[in-house]
Amino acid sequence: MQGVYYGHTKPETGPEEWQLLQDHLVTVAKMASQFAEPFNAERLAYLAGLWHDLGKYSEEFQRYIASAGGESAHMETHKGKVDHSTAGAQYAHGILREAGNAAAGTIIAFTIAGHHAGLPPKNSAGRSSLKDRLEKRIPPFEHGLEQLPTVKCDSDIKPPPIRQGHAGFDLAMFIRMLFSSLVDADFLDTEAFMDPGKSVVRLVQTADLRRMRDELAVFMDNLVPDPDSERGRTPVNVARREVLGACLRNAELGRGFYSLTVPTGGGKTLSSLSFALRHAVRNGQRRVIYAVPYTSIIEQTASTFRTVFEEALGERAVLEHHNNYVTDERHPWTRLAAENWDAPLVVTTNVQFFESLFASRTSKCRKLHNIAGSVIVLDEAQMLPVTQLKPTLEALQCLVANYGCTVVLCTATQPALHKRNGFDHGIEDVHEIVPDPRDLYERLKRVNVELHGTVGLADVANWMVERQQALAVVSTKRDASELFAQLRQRSGETNTVYHLSANMCPVHRSTVLEEIRRRLRNGRPCRVVSTQLIEAGVDIDFPVVFRSIAGIDSIAQAAGRCNREGRLPAYGEVHVFQTEQGPPPGFLRNAAQVTERVAPKHPDLLGLDAVHHYFDEFYLHKEMDEKGVSSLTSSSRLARSLDFDFPEIDQRYRLIDDDSESLVVPLDDYARGLVKKVEQNWGAREALRKLQVYTVSVRSKRMRELEENGAIRRVCDEYPVLERMALYDRKYLGLTVGPVDDYSPNELMLG
Repeated sequence: MQGVYYGHTKPETGPEEWQLLQDHLVTVAKMASQFAEPFNAERLAYLAGLWHDLGKYSEEFQRYIASAGGESAHMETHKGKVDHSTAGAQYAHGILREAGNAAAGTIIAFTIAGHHAGLPPKNSAGRSSLKDRLEKRIPPFEHGLEQLPTVKCDSDIKPPPIRQGHAGFDLAMFIRMLFSSLVDADFLDTEAFMDPGKSVVRLVQTADLRRMRDELAVFMDNLVPDPDSERGRTPVNVARREVLGACLRNAELGRGFYSLTVPTGGGKTLSSLSFALRHAVRNGQRRVIYAVPYTSIIEQTASTFRTVFEEALGERAVLEHHNNYVTDERHPWTRLAAENWDAPLVVTTNVQFFESLFASRTSKCRKLHNIAGSVIVLDEAQMLPVTQLKPTLEALQCLVANYGCTVVLCTATQPALHKRNGFDHGIEDVHEIVPDPRDLYERLKRVNVELHGTVGLADVANWMVERQQALAVVSTKRDASELFAQLRQRSGETNTVYHLSANMCPVHRSTVLEEIRRRLRNGRPCRVVSTQLIEAGVDIDFPVVFRSIAGIDSIAQAAGRCNREGRLPAYGEVHVFQTEQGPPPGFLRNAAQVTERVAPKHPDLLGLDAVHHYFDEFYLHKEMDEKGVSSLTSSSRLARSLDFDFPEIDQRYRLIDDDSESLVVPLDDYARGLVKKVEQNWGAREALRKLQVYTVSVRSKRMRELEENGAIRRVCDEYPVLERMALYDRKYLGLTVGPVDDYSPNELMLG
C-alpha cells in the first residue's frame, strides 16, 4: 500500500511543507552510519537509523501527527503519545534473527526501543522492558518498507569490538555507543526541519585541530622563556621547558595510556594540552576532551584555553560544559555544542564524562559517539572516585582498546592505577611522559612539610596571626567556621581575614578569591581559612600553609598553594596538624589514617616514594565497586543473552551520591530577575542554568527545616529559593543555617 507518510509536521504550515517520513529515515540512517564509523559500526547504525521510526507508517500515528503537529508530536514522552518506536525494534529483532544475526537484531532493538525514553532493561518485572516491547501488539506498519532502500542483513554487518574476558562490559558499551549515534542523528535531522536556524548555527565551521596545535605552539614559545635568556634559566622555567619538550616528543607515539606526573607549578595544564593536540593530529583523532573534578579547576582551565585560542580561532575552539557554566546569549553555538560535544576541544567535568559512559538516558548518551577517537586528559587523576574505581578503569580501558582513544592521567601525585598483584583491574602499559619524574620533583620542590600532633584551632589562629599572609585548609565547614571566628577575634583586623567554603555560592566565592589575589599581589596582609575547595587548581600563592591532616594527595594540593611560583628566597612552609575533633568519619578519616601510617617511613611526605606508598596502602582492601556496577555486565551469561539492565547501571554509577539539593540564593538584581523568569515561564531552563552560580548545596534534612520555618519558597512548586536573606552572610560565611554541616567531597564536584 503506497501513500504519503510524514515524519514531522508544523502546525503553521500545510502538508506540502511537512517532512516526508522516508526522507527522515534515510537521512538519519546515513548520519548515524557516519557517526558510528570511528568504531566500525556503520552498517548497524545505518539499519538502526533506517528502521527507528517505522511505527510512524501506522495510520494511527499519521492521524495523530496531522492533528497534533510540532516537535512534541515526535516525542513519545509527550502526553497523548503514540508509540512509534516499538515497530522498528520488533522488525530489527525479527528480520536479523531470521538472517542468522540474532545478536545484531537485539542490539539494534535496544537502540530503537529507547531512542526517546532511554535504553530499557532487557527483562525487568514492574518496568517497561525490551522483552515487553518485543511482545507488544502494535498497528501495522510493514507497508512503509516499500518506500525504503533495500538492505542486506547478513555478511556486511561487522561484529562489535570485544576484549577477551570483557565481553559483557564491552557489549553494553557498544550498545550505548550505537544508541548515541542514532539519538544524535535523530535529534539533528528533527532539528533541521523544526528549527533550521539552530542547524545553521551548528554548521558554521569549528576550529581545526592542526590550527589549534600551531596556535598553542606559538603561545608556548612566548610563554616559556628561551633557555638562553636570564628568565629562562630559572629552575622553574628550565623544568617547565623540559616538561613541554617531553610532551611534544611523546605526542608522536601511538594511541594508548599515558601518565604525566608533574609537580604543581611545572606547567602541567598547557603542556598536557600541547601533548593532546599534537598527538591527536599525529594519530588521526578527532577531538580533545579535558576532564577535571572541581568547579574551581574547570573555570580556570577553560579560561586559560580561551586565552590561547579565542582571538585567532574564535569561540568555537573551546567548549566548556558543566552545570554551572552560563553561556553568553550572543554565542548560541556553545549551548548547542554542549548537547553532543561536537567541538574540537571540550573542557568538562568527571561527572559529565564518566556518568555519560554508563548512562541510559538520551540526553546524556547523545554525546558518546563523539568521545570515540578522542584524546582524553584526566586532570587531577588522583581524584577518580575510589568507590567506583573498578568500572571507571574498565570504561577507560574499553575506550582505548575499542574506540580509538588515548587517555592521559595528569597529576602532581600519580595514583597507583597500574595493574599489579592485588590490583587486577588496574591499567596495563601506561607510558610515563616525563622521563624522570623523581628528578623533576626534586628540582621543582618549593616547600618543606612539617607534621605536628593534635593542635587546637585557637593555636592555629595564633600561628596565622604571626604571619602577614597565611592560608589554613581544614576538612570540614564546621572547623573552617570556628577557625575563622578565632582568627577574627585574635587578629583585630577583620578586613584582612577571609573565609571560603561550599556554604558560599560560586559567584560569591569568585568575588572573594579576586579580593584575596589582589591583596597577595600587592603584598598586603591576607589570612584565609578554607575548606578543601581551594586546593584543586585554584591559582593562588601563599608563603605559608596550614593543613589539617588528610590524604597525602590532598596535602600535596594544599602545598601547591604555597610558594607556587618559587619566589621565596627559601622553601615555603607547610604545617600539617591534627584537629581535636579529627577528620569526619568515612573517606576523609580513612585517607588521614593512611597518611599517619605512611608518614613515619618517609622523610619527605610529598616525595614520589611517599605518594606511591600512600596510594598502594589506600587502595588496599578498598571496595572499588561499591554499588556493584560491574556485576551487571560481567558474567558470560549476560554477554551471551545481552540481558543488560541499562537503567539500573545508570542508577548505580554515580560520582555524586548524596542527599543534597541546590538552594538558589538571589544575591543581586540579576539573580532576582532570573528567578522571576523561572516563575513567569514555569521553569525556564536557560534561566535555571544561569542560576547555578547562585546556588548552595544543602542537605535534605536542613532543606526541610528551612521550608518548615518559612525561610525558603518553592518556585514553580519545585525549585527552592532563599527568602530569608538574613541567613546568608554576604561578606564572609555564606549560608549560616543552624549547625554547620560537615564538609563532603561531593560538594566540590559538579555535573
